[in-house]
Amino acid sequence: MERLGRYEIIAELGRGAMGTVYRARDPKIDRIVALKTITVAGIGPADEEEYRQRFFREAQAAGKLSHGGLVTIFDVGEDEKSKTPFIVMEFIEGKTLEELGRGERLPTATALGLVKQIAEALDYAHGRKIIHRDIKPANIIVTGDGHAKVTDFGIAKLAMTQFTQPGQVLGTPAYMAPEQLSGGAVDGRSDIFSLGVILYWLLTGDKPFAGDTTTAVSFKIVYQEPIPATQINPSLSPEFDYALGRALAKDPAGRYQGGREMAEDLEDLLDGRPPRSQATAPAAAEVEHTIVASRRAAPPPPDVTVKKKKVKAAPPAAVAAPAAVVAAPERKRKWLIPAAAAALLLVLGVAGWLWLGRSKSDQAGEPTTQEAGAPAVDTTTTTKPEPAPKPPSAAPAKKSSSGSSKPRQAEERTRSTGMATLRLTGEHNFDRATLYVSVDDRVVQEIRLRGETVERSGASVGLGKISATIPVRPGQRAIIIRISAPKDDFNETEYTSTTFEPGRTRTLEVSLGKLGKWVGIGSLTRDLTLRWLD
Repeated sequence: MERLGRYEIIAELGRGAMGTVYRARDPKIDRIVALKTITVAGIGPADEEEYRQRFFREAQAAGKLSHGGLVTIFDVGEDEKSKTPFIVMEFIEGKTLEELGRGERLPTATALGLVKQIAEALDYAHGRKIIHRDIKPANIIVTGDGHAKVTDFGIAKLAMTQFTQPGQVLGTPAYMAPEQLSGGAVDGRSDIFSLGVILYWLLTGDKPFAGDTTTAVSFKIVYQEPIPATQINPSLSPEFDYALGRALAKDPAGRYQGGREMAEDLEDLLDGRPPRSQATAPAAAEVEHTIVASRRAAPPPPDVTVKKKKVKAAPPAAVAAPAAVVAAPERKRKWLIPAAAAALLLVLGVAGWLWLGRSKSDQAGEPTTQEAGAPAVDTTTTTKPEPAPKPPSAAPAKKSSSGSSKPRQAEERTRSTGMATLRLTGEHNFDRATLYVSVDDRVVQEIRLRGETVERSGASVGLGKISATIPVRPGQRAIIIRISAPKDDFNETEYTSTTFEPGRTRTLEVSLGKLGKWVGIGSLTRDLTLRWLD
């Protein structure tokens, strides 16, 4: 029989980028346990020992937690032969909350009871200065008798140590708080936000921040308020909107400050009483008005541009292996997300990020691909825009006095259909790169940037034009520009917002700073910025 340390391996339960989970037996006390290996692949020799020591420290800290709502850690060790680190945990018979939520919506009382248990468990852990960082349905196990247990405490931080570099964050976007998306300071209130997302999902059957792409989800977490739960599930009382609003507040100061406070409000809802914090919290009436009445919050003000940090591109890494659940070895993969390559940062103090590598859902949108090089070639997207209502009467398009260029033809076509036009212009300094254009929550166009090689400061650099014309539906729109150049280790994203009027064109300048500005030898500085020219 295969062994790891003294533990006898019975069966594999699941496998992920971080390691493998096994059902195992401790022969010393004849106890069935869950054993999770921690891979050190991808860690350089110089960092491996430091990582191992951090692993043991984190596991020991998590192992001190003893609460009925947490999966207990029994042991931590290292296999003598393979030198593979592993962690030994309580083996739980049950299903993940993710599995339970796949079918019909759980009864409201059941959902409240489960989330109340989780909030109490989080309150216990947070009181001991331990933050989970990846609260989601797949990390919550529900036993046959209805007890909820949180697994992987400490594991998310270990994974972050292994798979990310400074300025990056690890987690599951749909459940992450705005401050997590920014790679900023994280505390127990970040876990509370994640738990609020779970509660909303259990009560309505929908995610509060849904979208077809990671871009869309992250944008909504930072900018937009979810639809009130009572509009989706009319059986809920208005007090549910209050509780969810507190849990999902963008600003951590507006959230429940601890799991105990949230659990008490959920207990009140279970008993049919108004949440007690509604009466005792400072400025409770104002908080309720702000959170509940602003559920249809407006997008960013017109012509607002969001600045993000520069980061290195990172691959979409899958992480943690399945939790120790007999009936549910499958687990969704997480996204490894550079804090700023995928971020919505510093918007009136609200920070965010997002990983903008194209997902399958991005590809499903079939964005148009263009070439933009030196000299630039203006082409028009053939992506079919969402249908727009035709105006009562549309005058025939006037013939352009400057010729029949494709951009001008495209603008004439959009005028005749009541659409607006987004025109991109600018210069770049890449040999090869890809520019992605997203409107609201959908990638609508890819532009391949090609530059003409020139010599600058004794080194070669590509210089080229950026030019594109894209039909856009009228109204307030979020425009997201991402430029990816793996060869140059460049991956930056900018966000801006403006109002498009039917038949009108808005011109957006895409700039990378002073072209050809060099710092030191062979180090070209680039700073992606956006500016509306009209």
